Amino acid sequence: MKSCTYLQSALYIAPDDVRTCCQRFFVDGQLKGDVSLNISPDQGELSFESLVEAKKDLVRQINAGTDTRCDGCPHLKEADWEPID
Repeated sequence: MKSCTYLQSALYIAPDDVRTCCQRFFVDGQLKGDVSLNISPDQGELSFESLVEAKKDLVRQINAGTDTRCDGCPHLKEADWEPID
């Protein structure tokens, strides 16, 4: 499964955004990184469960090829990652 240390275990919460990554990198001259989860603090109360599910969804989408925001990231690697819990 493709993932990275940041996708697996990091969380960055700002007033209007929740990110699982704060790494920036360039692909074909375009800045990428700072991957946000599809969840926003202003949508109401955040729960541990909603954050974990959003992280799992992102990893599933990366591995299915439906989310390409991490494509080209030097931290993304194929490994036997522990489940996100």
